[in-house]
Amino acid sequence: MKKIMTVFLFFLLFGWLSRPAAYAEDLSADALLERIEKLEHRQSRFSHPWMQHIAISGVVEAEAGYVRTDYKNPANADTDETDVVLATMEMGVDADITDYVSGHMVFLWEEDDTEPVDLDTGFITVSGGDTLPVYVNLGKMYLPFGMFESFMISDPLTLELAETRESAIQAGFATNGFYGSAFIFNGDIDESGKDSRADNFGASIGIAVEDDAFSMDVSAGYINNILDSDGLGDHLSEIMETEGTALDDDVAGVAAAACLSMGPMTLIGEYITAFDEPTFLSVSDGGAVTGQKMSAFNMELACAFACCGKETTFGVAYQGADNTGDLLPDTRWAGTLSAAILSGTTLALEYCRDKFENDDQIDRVTAQLALEF
Repeated sequence: MKKIMTVFLFFLLFGWLSRPAAYAEDLSADALLERIEKLEHRQSRFSHPWMQHIAISGVVEAEAGYVRTDYKNPANADTDETDVVLATMEMGVDADITDYVSGHMVFLWEEDDTEPVDLDTGFITVSGGDTLPVYVNLGKMYLPFGMFESFMISDPLTLELAETRESAIQAGFATNGFYGSAFIFNGDIDESGKDSRADNFGASIGIAVEDDAFSMDVSAGYINNILDSDGLGDHLSEIMETEGTALDDDVAGVAAAACLSMGPMTLIGEYITAFDEPTFLSVSDGGAVTGQKMSAFNMELACAFACCGKETTFGVAYQGADNTGDLLPDTRWAGTLSAAILSGTTLALEYCRDKFENDDQIDRVTAQLALEF
């Protein structure tokens, strides 16, 4: 009986295993060819030659923070706040189509942004390739006004004052460590009585030198209207709309920055200032109101070392801003400690103290886990 059952199970198993082969034999040659072509088509969508020219990168930053605000005015109650946020999610796509044409796009989501996902930058680059060290960028970009280098989690005050993102045309060069560019764009804040035109402009120039023990990057920049920066533009637009005023004349700005590294030590210095005081005209009676000349600076010192086998950096910063009201603090002291705990993964802790013109004070402690790929 056992032998009969064994033979029966053997033939049953053999018959089951032979079903796919028999089914394949039942298919016509045309049907088999069609199936193969479909599989090859599906595979080709992911192995097309143009995919070799695409590079994808990204950053994800999660933060937990504590903020204490001490108001100078006793009528305002002091506050203590804590929060956990996905601070930043950024994805970049670079496409090197040929030796002379490339494209760059960055999609950005930030916790305090009103838009769900924003096209942060997107532009086309036409360059001279290996023949000529020149290029032209056309599209939406961060204009080369200010360096904004920092080891802190918080953005430096120079960035908050002067960072400018616009749709522009930029032409530049880079050769033997020297680099420079000029740009033109249509700003958001126009002079009173003038039509909207692409008559805003600026330029930057610098030198970058690097070897095994020392590196240096020194640059200077000019923009014909610093009031068109992202921070100042939005702030002033609200004020002008509320008070019924318009800008009388553009206010030029200059920037100077240096980043020096020697061994494990890095020193950063940057200063950005407006040339003149802004003047605003009343729309109703033409009366003039003159503001104050604004400026900001950042100084940082950082040291890199190994701790528990991990690359670690400790940095301190002293920053300040003048004549920006409650938009930016008068002084900022900050310190950070960061460690590369895993490949592409950094854990950082920052303490920051801001003191404003009216003597209000804000203390922040932020822990950040960042992933880069």
